[in-house]
Order: sequence, then C-alpha cells, then structure tokens
Amino acid sequence: MKNKNAISSNQLIFFTVASQVGVGIIFLPAQLAEIAGHDGWISVLIAGILFSFFILIVAAFMNRYKKKSIVEINRLLYGTYLGSIINVCLAAYTIIFSAAILRMMVEAMQLMGLKYTPRIVLTVFLIIPSIYTINGGLKVICRYLHITVFIGVILAIYIVLILGRIRPTYLMPLGEAGAKSIFNGVWTSIFAFLGIELIPFIYCEVNDKNHVVKKVLIGNLISIIIYISVVISTTGLFGEEMIKNLQIPLLSLARVCYSNIFERLDLYFVTTWVMAMGCVLRCYLFSGYYGAINAFNIKTRKWVVALIIIVLVCVISLEPREFIYLKERTKALGWIGFSVIVFYIFSYILSFINKRGVSR
Repeated sequence: MKNKNAISSNQLIFFTVASQVGVGIIFLPAQLAEIAGHDGWISVLIAGILFSFFILIVAAFMNRYKKKSIVEINRLLYGTYLGSIINVCLAAYTIIFSAAILRMMVEAMQLMGLKYTPRIVLTVFLIIPSIYTINGGLKVICRYLHITVFIGVILAIYIVLILGRIRPTYLMPLGEAGAKSIFNGVWTSIFAFLGIELIPFIYCEVNDKNHVVKKVLIGNLISIIIYISVVISTTGLFGEEMIKNLQIPLLSLARVCYSNIFERLDLYFVTTWVMAMGCVLRCYLFSGYYGAINAFNIKTRKWVVALIIIVLVCVISLEPREFIYLKERTKALGWIGFSVIVFYIFSYILSFINKRGVSR
C-alpha cells in the first residue's frame, strides 16, 4: 500500500508559502504602520532574514532524527509522560490556530458580501473541503497547495494595476521611523512568518530530506517578497496615517481597482484570498490531525480523530463574537507559535546532551 502522506521536498515550497502567507498578511500592513510608519517593509525584510536562521536551526534539529516525527522526538528527549503532554499541547495549538483561521475566513466572507448569512452556515461550508483533503493525506493537501501559484498571480496583477496610484513620497524618507521603531516592527513581522513550526510535524514524510533546507528557504524567500510587496503597495497607496484605520488593508487594496466589464474586482480578490486562507487552514488542520494520531498512537479508525478535530475547530471558531477580540486572540496565538519555534531550538540544544534516538 502506498504511503498517502509521502511528499517530495519540492512540495515543501508550496507548504511553506501556503502556511505563512494566507493569514499573516491580513493585519500586517496596519500593525506595521502603527509601529514603524512607512518603514514597515524594512522590518519585514529583517524578520524574514531572521526567520531564515530559525529555519536552518529547526531543519538541523529534525535532521538529527531523520525518519522520526516531532511526536516521537519529544518522547525520546523528554520521556514518555512529559513528552506526551508536550505532544498534546502542540496538537492543541494547531487546532486552536485552525479555528482562528476558519473564523477569519468567515469574517472575510461576511465583510464582503454575505452579511446576513448565519456564521454557523458559512463555517460548515468552508470546512467541508478540509474534510476531504485530510482524509486524502498530506500528498493530496500538498497537491492542492499548488493553487498558491494562481493566488500569487492574481495578487501580482492587482499590484500592477495600482502601481500608477502609488505615491513614492508616502514611503520617504527612508529610515525616518528610527532603529527602535523598526526593531519593534520586526517582532510584529515575525508573527506573520509563522508556519515553519509545522515542518517538524511532516518532516518524516519527506522523501528527499537532503533538499529540505533549500526548499523551505526558497518558500520563505517567496513569502518575504509577497509581504514586502503588499506592505509597500498598501503604504504607498493609502499612506501610513490612513492605513492605521483600515480594518483589513489587504481587502481595501482590492477595492481600489474597478473594471467596467468585471465591475467589483474586490469580490474576485476576496474569493481568491479565501482560498489562500483555506490553504493555511488545511496545513494546520492536517498537522493537528497527524500530531494527534501519533501522540495517541492511533492505528485504526483515524476518521474518528479527524471528525473530532473538525467539530472542535468549528465550535472554537464561533467565539469570540466580535472581530476585534479575534485580533487579540490571533496576537496571543502568534506568541504561542513563536514559543513553539523557541521550544524547537531548545530541543535541538538538548539533543546534544540526550542523544537517545539520534541518527548516526
């Protein structure tokens, strides 16, 4: 029987981009405008470079164990009991993050067109494709993630269409915010690059592990380019003062374009970006599912685990009721996600002391 979770390192490029860009870009331009003004794109560049070093460390950590998942590694490093608790916490993190992403998808749909459709109805319909992809395995998910190429092309077209309206003076003078503000913007930008904490969940399923580092770094580089392009475009179009008051700058960017033939192009853009958020949702959902079945060593009736996780994600996504509180929850999840990466770095250091299970 073929392994339906086995993927190539090339597919990691799509997995990396999809897990980073879909959600992280939503609030980033407005958050950076408040902290670093029109120099926010510099913060993004520094954060992206910093994350490249994190990727090198996480990849080196996983490479010490070759064919083992993070669930197995935690048991080897921290013992059966503590390792199991850590594994449950990691699975819970991915499930809660999935719920936050699902809620953002629902909010985007209601904000742009389906204002009177009950939230629970949108939640159910948006989660249905994820049920199929999780059941199909990681291979099916990574094949679906190829849609990020189409989404990237659409975004590039929108940016090209508004180039003539961007005012270079809104981006000048360079470095006016000062080193302290730019550095503070780096910490905000780091949350937008979250997604690589999922790599240890699926690392053991990658066939050609010798190319993992290069492919994930390529994916991270693409994310850096996308983030910088969007931050510069929104700041140059709206100005740092106006962008602070925009709830979702990316969607406001889409509303600038108009066509007599296609009329409201923003609706097409929102539809496209909901697919992008769906890519992130599937990455986190599968990681939570895969982590759960390995944490509890489930061999049969895995569909029951998938069903439980889907129901949990739908229920958790219904709260909080107000969108402003969702932003606060997302920020808290960002800190937790960054803590997961710090945990991987600590575990990498610990692996040189506790060498149990380390590949030779």
